[in-house]
Amino acid sequence: MNDGALLDLDCGISCMRITAWLDAEPAFAREQDAWLFGKGEDACRIEATPLASREVGPVTLERTHLVARGSEAAVAAFRRAFTLRFLSAGG
Repeated sequence: MNDGALLDLDCGISCMRITAWLDAEPAFAREQDAWLFGKGEDACRIEATPLASREVGPVTLERTHLVARGSEAAVAAFRRAFTLRFLSAGG
């Protein structure tokens, strides 16, 4: 796997919700505490770690540290899939 690109996000989405999506999608292969997306040199490794919740007034926001590391093409494709699933109006 090529480690040329990095996506490092602190996002306001629960780790359980992200990992459920990763586990449910056939494009992501589980590998111990991470997921693989793509094949061979054109792949990336994805890790999701829960962070402490953040209080914003009366609302508590769950947070996750999300890291994708690998080929530029795989990291870019993962970023698009993640954005469509969680950050778009339909997600």
